[in-house]
Amino acid sequence: MIESEVVKLAKEWAVKKVAYSTLKETKNRYQNVYLPDIMEKLVNIFMLSQMNDMIRFNLIKMSL
Repeated sequence: MIESEVVKLAKEWAVKKVAYSTLKETKNRYQNVYLPDIMEKLVNIFMLSQMNDMIRFNLIKMSL
């Protein structure tokens, strides 16, 4: 009885260990590969937005 419980717990631990390792690897890949590119694109979008706002403001100011 105790031996079967140990085997069951060992299997559960192994499944959780594999799941944890997979999640950790996926998180690291996302942070190191995808996230920097996404952040760079977002910065470019933000900068363009700010430039457009400045141009629009200056055009309005010039028309007054």
